[in-house]
Parts: sequence; C-alpha cells; structure tokens
Amino acid sequence: MEKQHMTRAVQGADINVDGVLFGGALLSWMDELAGIAGRRFAKGTVVTVAVEGVSFLKPVPLGAFVDLEAQVASVGTTSMKIALEAWAEDPAGRRELAAKGTFVFVCVDAEGKPRKIGGTEGSGFQAELPVVQS
Repeated sequence: MEKQHMTRAVQGADINVDGVLFGGALLSWMDELAGIAGRRFAKGTVVTVAVEGVSFLKPVPLGAFVDLEAQVASVGTTSMKIALEAWAEDPAGRRELAAKGTFVFVCVDAEGKPRKIGGTEGSGFQAELPVVQS
C-alpha cells in the first residue's frame, strides 16, 4: 500500500506554554492520518484500539510545517498496524524527523464488531484489545 500524506501548519492554538507544538495536537494529527490510511486499506470503517508507541524526537516551533506520512506496516485478520512519521519543515525548507509511532486499528462492521479485512492475506497479527464503543 502506498503512503498516505498530510501537511499541517503549526499555529497558535497548536503550541504549548514553551512555544512549540503541543504533543497532544501532534498525536491527534497522527491518529487522523492513520485512520485515513487504515480506512483506505480496509475499504471500510476502522477504529483506533491502541497506540503502541510514539517517540517525540525534536520540538516543532510555531510557524513550521509538519508533513505526516502513514503506511500500513502489518495486517492481521481484523487488525492492522500503521507506522507514522512526522517531519518538521522550517521556513528555509530544512526537514527533520520530529516524531514517529505505531498505531493499531481494527476494522469494524456497522454494529461496531470486528470484521475481517477483505482480500488480505495478513501476517497473523491480531489486536488483543477489545473495541471500545463510546
């Protein structure tokens, strides 16, 4: 599957008291793009069941662009892991890896129950976490 991309500009509402991108804002952007990648891959509804880990590598200042990249890394019967990278770009066009992480999604049917991801061979990976309905 090809990578999915999204770009955001770090604005005033996105920064913390130290004047850099708030980690929660970046997590939200990463989850949004991972969901898009998962939905396109599964050709149906997917839900986040876990964040395996996110490493914040560099602070991202106000005014920078953040280029996010997501790709399905492994697929099970109903679940998938999506790897993400967030690249910070300064006004001069220099890019640095600012964060990376892995998110776990489950494909669900109309009732919110896990469903098989159609047409995939899978790698045997399956999320062990239940789907939580809110």
